[in-house]
Amino acid sequence: MITELWRASRPFSWINTALPFFAMAWATRSGFTPAIVLGTLYFLAPYNLLLYGVNDLYDYESDRQNPRKGGAIEGGLMTPARRRSMWYAIALTNLPVLAALFWFSGRQAGAALALTVFVALCYSMPPFRTKVIPALDSATSSLHFVLPCVCGGLVAGGRLNALPWDLLVAFFLWGMASHALGAIQDVRYDREAGIGSIAVALGAHNTALFSLAGYSAAVVLVASRGGITLIAAAALLPYVLLAASCLGADAERQARRAWRGFLGLNLLTGFIITQLFLHVWGVVNLTVLSLLAWGSAAGVLATLVHAVVNERSMRRAASRPAHWPSVTIVVPVRNEAATIERCLESIRAQQYDGEWEVIVVDDGSEDGTAAIVSRALRPRERLLQPGPAPSSWTGKCWASDYGARAARGDILIFLDADTVLEPIALRSLVAEIAAQGGLLSILTRYRMDGIAERIFMPAFAQIQLCFLPIAWMNAWYRRLPAPVFAYGPCMVVTRRAYEGSGGHAAIRSSNQEDIDLARLIAGAGFRVRFLRGADLATTQHYRTFDEIVGCWRRTYYAYAGTSLAVALAGMLGILVIFFLPICLPFLALVYSDEGALAGSLLALAGLIVLRVALAYRERQPLITILPHPITWFGTIIFQALSTLDGLRGSSPRWRGRSLPSEPVEIPR
Repeated sequence: MITELWRASRPFSWINTALPFFAMAWATRSGFTPAIVLGTLYFLAPYNLLLYGVNDLYDYESDRQNPRKGGAIEGGLMTPARRRSMWYAIALTNLPVLAALFWFSGRQAGAALALTVFVALCYSMPPFRTKVIPALDSATSSLHFVLPCVCGGLVAGGRLNALPWDLLVAFFLWGMASHALGAIQDVRYDREAGIGSIAVALGAHNTALFSLAGYSAAVVLVASRGGITLIAAAALLPYVLLAASCLGADAERQARRAWRGFLGLNLLTGFIITQLFLHVWGVVNLTVLSLLAWGSAAGVLATLVHAVVNERSMRRAASRPAHWPSVTIVVPVRNEAATIERCLESIRAQQYDGEWEVIVVDDGSEDGTAAIVSRALRPRERLLQPGPAPSSWTGKCWASDYGARAARGDILIFLDADTVLEPIALRSLVAEIAAQGGLLSILTRYRMDGIAERIFMPAFAQIQLCFLPIAWMNAWYRRLPAPVFAYGPCMVVTRRAYEGSGGHAAIRSSNQEDIDLARLIAGAGFRVRFLRGADLATTQHYRTFDEIVGCWRRTYYAYAGTSLAVALAGMLGILVIFFLPICLPFLALVYSDEGALAGSLLALAGLIVLRVALAYRERQPLITILPHPITWFGTIIFQALSTLDGLRGSSPRWRGRSLPSEPVEIPR
């Protein structure tokens, strides 16, 4: 029962009601009182149990048909048998706290608290049940968050006519728009359950327009105050993009994607607005420029430490195994005429004592790749041509699966055709996989021959080493859950782990097959690691500017989990860590801000150390450091284009083929 109550209260959303109460209370009184502390605690958990617990009780029949339900983020399933227990829990957690708040508060605050509870009940309970009345459902849902804010001001001793009503109206419009956005994804389920939501009444497209108008009006109202609230208005702009993304075709599926972004975006936006509160309240007395400079310095130094920890966790340490297992190297190819010969020559040069073979799987090449391979085949090498991938498969998964099913080795190595192995690579990789089992992949060295490569390719390795929690991922094994990552150019997996998890057939529609295969294998209980490989292999993926831009547009939003919040957080991190340290010293000098100058110089020094260290460890030419500002300005633009493509629902394309835009559900 405790677990059900936890899920019913939506712990992910507790802050959404507690923070508005506390922020308004603190802005009104600038201090703590028993009523403010008690009110903050009430709107943190008990109020959410009341709000969402009652909703779960009366929506059971429709919720059990909705695949979104059943978790702590979007709500559990409260069976009718638990109804009495739920009411007892709501009464026990709400009534004593409300009684104390009424005792401490004045008439206006007491009336506001009573209205807040009444509106929370009316949303789901008959005879009112406003959630089934179009437009009123969005208005009531918004009041669930606006009224706690009003209560905060009144409990702290403020007067009703003294509250910042322009901001409260903006908050109300934002809340209505958010509810409408969330309702779009449930149109089918609500219609089947007979729930007359705003999305059922208006249709998906018109509801998206309604949401877009609400978010836009909220931004305008907040921006109209000027000053520091312009930063808050800018933080709200991504919500406008979320609503706009649902205006195209297949609005319901886009709304589901937008809602995932909305949940994460709330955390990012909440963090930014909290910093503004701290600045306005005088908790942080730095100038905005100093805050940016010292924040950038902290970010750079934290990233430097993070990169060092990551690098240490990526070391290879396995010794020679007692028995060298048999190995099959699977090389999926499609239009690889320019690279396949060099790849095969590097495989033939391997210094390996065990049995090994090479299987090249041609996934419909049109540039003569198959002919080149067939002319150069040696013993222990095979060329397979399975024909076009079925409609439910991506080409890379189809070719990899076909090669794996034909393989005879105990160890499978999936190698991209544009990757060249050093002679010691096979021995080193097999020694590592023999010691750990599961799957490992390596961060290969980027070969950068052309100008575009030297300018923009360094960003790929830096993002992986600086932003991914590689140390955490490598340390996890059947303990605490952790994200996993793999890198496609060179992946090594035991046959036991591959077949035991389902292999590429289980992720056949993936457009990020390396990461999804790692998630699949980790989910099956096998170890997954990401190791250093700059001394083992070289990859030359993208030679031209267009290919580099195309890669970012194809991968960034998808690898961000199709979440606007994650995508924006990544771009913000790049801006703060890799770009601002170059600009801030000049701004500090212009505005004669000594505090900002000190922070910005520290950030710049840390960035130089970080950049040189990464270039050295990844064997990148030091000349690639010179165009650093262009590297990262261009990268942010490319990532923004990828995000806009994703918001529009555009299917990513690679080598003339459309890839699925939806993430793969990993079997459990």
